[in-house]
Amino acid sequence: MSAAGEIRLARGDTERCPQDLLGPSVTVASLLADPGRPLQDLASLPASGPVPGQAAILAPLDLQPVWAAGVTFPRSREARREEAVDGGDVYDRVFSARRPELFAKAAPGAAIGPGEQLGIRADSDWDVPEPELGVIAGPDGELQALVLGNDMSSRSIEGANPLYLPQAKVYDRSCGIGPCLVPVSTAPPWQEIRIEMRIVRAGRTLYADGMSMATMQRTPGELLRWLLAAQSFPHGVALLTGTSLVPPGDFTLRDGDVVTVRADALGALENPVVTVGARRPYSAAHVRPVPRLNSAGAQAGSQQFQLSPELIGNVLCHQRCRLLNAAGLRDADHGRGELALRCAVCHDPQRRTQMTDGTGNDEFGSLGEVAAELGLEQAAIKQVARHSVEVGGHQQVSVLVWGETEPELVFLHGGGQNAHTWDLVLAALGRPAIAIDLPGHGHSSWRENRDYGPGTNALAVAQVISELAPAAAGVIGMSLGGLTLIRLGATRPELVRRAVIVDVTPGSAAAHARMSRTERGTTQLISEHRSFASLDEMAGLAVQASPRRPAAAVRRGVRHNTRQLPDGTWTWRYDPQIGSAQGSHGTLWDDLSRLSMPVMLVRGGDSAFVTAQDLARATASLPAMRVEVVPGAGHGVQSDQPLALAALITEFVPSA
Repeated sequence: MSAAGEIRLARGDTERCPQDLLGPSVTVASLLADPGRPLQDLASLPASGPVPGQAAILAPLDLQPVWAAGVTFPRSREARREEAVDGGDVYDRVFSARRPELFAKAAPGAAIGPGEQLGIRADSDWDVPEPELGVIAGPDGELQALVLGNDMSSRSIEGANPLYLPQAKVYDRSCGIGPCLVPVSTAPPWQEIRIEMRIVRAGRTLYADGMSMATMQRTPGELLRWLLAAQSFPHGVALLTGTSLVPPGDFTLRDGDVVTVRADALGALENPVVTVGARRPYSAAHVRPVPRLNSAGAQAGSQQFQLSPELIGNVLCHQRCRLLNAAGLRDADHGRGELALRCAVCHDPQRRTQMTDGTGNDEFGSLGEVAAELGLEQAAIKQVARHSVEVGGHQQVSVLVWGETEPELVFLHGGGQNAHTWDLVLAALGRPAIAIDLPGHGHSSWRENRDYGPGTNALAVAQVISELAPAAAGVIGMSLGGLTLIRLGATRPELVRRAVIVDVTPGSAAAHARMSRTERGTTQLISEHRSFASLDEMAGLAVQASPRRPAAAVRRGVRHNTRQLPDGTWTWRYDPQIGSAQGSHGTLWDDLSRLSMPVMLVRGGDSAFVTAQDLARATASLPAMRVEVVPGAGHGVQSDQPLALAALITEFVPSA
């Protein structure tokens, strides 16, 4: 394509840029349709001048669609097995079947040429390039040329269900073709071609390997015959023939990666990578493979363990995870009856995962509601992903990571809540941050000794911050999270540069004991832990206890904080013993007086959790502490007045 936007065909060799422009009437479609086979003798075609110096090279197709074949190499079959949730038997069958797997990859005009950006889907977190030999056939089905191709693929989406293949394979910028068509008259025999691929990130080569086309289990002619068996292509067709180059299972493409596919006599196809589409995360089983389970709910070849339905839907584990043992089990009084799977790959904090909410829907699907409630466009909300950090003794702490840059803030929720209690505040702030599910809450493990006090919480939180947010400018803790923050600031001050304590003091537990049911609000539900006939019943109680919040917002919070029991009833997601297992808070007064960093206490104007006496003691213990009161907020300031709290945080903990 010229600088003026004119698109023309050109000829040259595979090692240098195209040199000679062909006439404006010469197109790929006309060359393929001409019975004289002019594509086989390009040198005889008249040139109309040299290629302009500023010309861009496009994909060497015009009216031809791109199709692709799958599972044509043994390595491709193995890769499909690795990613498949159900074990991948369907790929074994198609590998040995007479009829091959064929699918439409790109419509005419949709293929990407050299130097253009290839895409990875925003709603996938396991994406790879697939370098392939492409064959070009004319309307009569005869093979006329060879070309390099890159069949971009979401392994997470196809691995969840083979029927998702069109979504895993076909999307904007998912197909690379180029740099040129090489007539079969001048190309080497396809069996002698070796295709190589290199992936570079920030100047460092992450993957480099090659494959011989001789290992392909089918021939290009065979694949073309199946493709043309019951359909015609009046302008010709491009067919990608499959790959045997598959990066390791722990690799995924990222924005800015550069993928180069090359072969002697065919040239090099180099493309940078960019994310395309909107992020609409789905359930955990759709993101990474879960273990292969037999009908009894046990991993194949392992000791028999009974797993709950929620485990299969919500717990993530790499296909090769071998750590399935009794030490990871929770007994019946765990409530969920879940198995805490540990895997050095799956629970690496750098590996993103997603979970479902209590209704089985993707947990981030409600971010659109959050944006609407704040009057924001959904595009303004940062990308959110779930990570998991092992904190010792087979304990996992689950974390929501907002944004893709170094976290500036850390958020700790209150008792009976979870990390999603901060969704409104985090969306309003628009800053990179992490929100932690405290032990016994959300998707974090339950403790065998049921100790969920600030002291033991602080130990776990310190490890999470050290791994995920060591340079955070501030930590914000509400209620139990605020008490945990006091202990953390006293024992690990290097992790707490500024502290925002929301509506709690070390004396709040005693104040809570003296409150009426109305004054306690939703915290009353913790001490009345029981099962419910329906999710609506739970939401109704929560709405009654939250008069300052929109009912829709309360119901959204309930969805994140519930789970369904095997008998069909519903209960809260947290450990039912958290209300009576938080330990003594008496020593926290001493911890408060030891805090050396700037501290701000934010009170709810309508809350009874911080009494006048406790406030006086707190300010006496820490005279430099700043105190703010938010009118119209109860104990849950983050839910009742999220914009006001976000403004205070922004002013007290400025961005770097």
